[in-house]
Amino acid sequence: MIENNICPIGSTLDFFNRKWIFCILSNIFRGMKHFSEFKKANPTISNHILAETLKYMEENDLIIKTVIDDGPKLKTEYSLTEK
Repeated sequence: MIENNICPIGSTLDFFNRKWIFCILSNIFRGMKHFSEFKKANPTISNHILAETLKYMEENDLIIKTVIDDGPKLKTEYSLTEK
């Protein structure tokens, strides 16, 4: 989680200091919502870093992770929060 910083600008800069956040946000704005779509759009990101970044964004209420039971497979979708 982001530390409670006295300066809101400092908190915002701390959050967006992560390398891949802007790329993933851009992907979501373009309609991408699945891990594999983010990976295909950003081929140089490792699976570990992508998963870690998505989790970080979810923990900080920027995105919502939704798991959908689609028969034999579970699907995961990511979308922006109202925040």
